[in-house]
Amino acid sequence: MRLLGAKEFLKTVKPGTLCIEFWMKNEEECFELIKDYENDGNINKLFKKYGGCFYIFGDNTGSLEFLYDEDEEPDDIDGFKYDCLFYYDKNIVGDASPWTTLQLVYDNEEEWPDYITPDDYYHESINKTLNKEDIRRIQKWFLEAGKPFRDETSENAWALRFLEEEKNDKIINYRSDYKHVPQ
Repeated sequence: MRLLGAKEFLKTVKPGTLCIEFWMKNEEECFELIKDYENDGNINKLFKKYGGCFYIFGDNTGSLEFLYDEDEEPDDIDGFKYDCLFYYDKNIVGDASPWTTLQLVYDNEEEWPDYITPDDYYHESINKTLNKEDIRRIQKWFLEAGKPFRDETSENAWALRFLEEEKNDKIINYRSDYKHVPQ
């Protein structure tokens, strides 16, 4: 598990990666999150304190967020119905502010939490969860349905080139050297 700023994220993360986005109000909150991550790394505590949303990265033009919306028809994946899959133009650079956003990246399935609770469009909390098998099934479906994803390090990808100009920004360039074992 790694906590990354936008530039390091786009340089290293591939389509299909499970992540949590922490979109903070300002740079000071980002530094507080970094300090808490480096000192403890307890994802449950970070999530409770800072919020955040789970999603599966596609590319800078779109990703799949876990968001319940009772007005949407459920997606049927291998006979399982999911009413919490929301594909949209979730940009690391674009809609989001790379100056106040950090991404927690799960580098492999062993790091995934036993379950995740998707956001709820209408309610603060709804007691529905997705387990690892659900996430695996959704990830496979998303990778097949979302092709082709753009390589964010390619010449055609503008976002990383844009961020390369931000050489001194500590949030955009943040890369955790701490690898925490999930709790």
